[in-house]
Amino acid sequence: MTRVLVAMDGSPESAHAAATAVDLFGPTAEYLVANVAQSVYPLPDGVTFGAVYPMSGSEWTNLVDAADHAATATAARGAASAGIDEAEIIVEHGDVVGALCLAAEAHSADVIVVGSHDKSWIGRLISPSVADGIAHRSPRPVLVVSGE
Repeated sequence: MTRVLVAMDGSPESAHAAATAVDLFGPTAEYLVANVAQSVYPLPDGVTFGAVYPMSGSEWTNLVDAADHAATATAARGAASAGIDEAEIIVEHGDVVGALCLAAEAHSADVIVVGSHDKSWIGRLISPSVADGIAHRSPRPVLVVSGE
């Protein structure tokens, strides 16, 4: 059985990539839908940059749990919109490219499917391409699906 890791960031491009994966690999493939949780940098209202704000362990845990919950919900919505009925939802943390490559390795994915956003050269300079990064860093096959 083919294990397909689909990178899902909640964008229309990632949903289109997931739907394309279903078209190509069919309903019998095992789908892993991965999202990288938003990094948590807590700065409460009224606290300026550079200020030290003491935070208890439970407050930090609540912030991380909220980020994980949002990432799980995004991945589940994307999987459902792509017609993936049974998907294993994976939430990772850290650098998006590195986290997705490590997830593919850890879960023995046969292929990584990622959507491609149409960015200008300046857009790629400011925000590098995740698809390009995965294609260059992962030893696994990578399917880059462009646009809708």
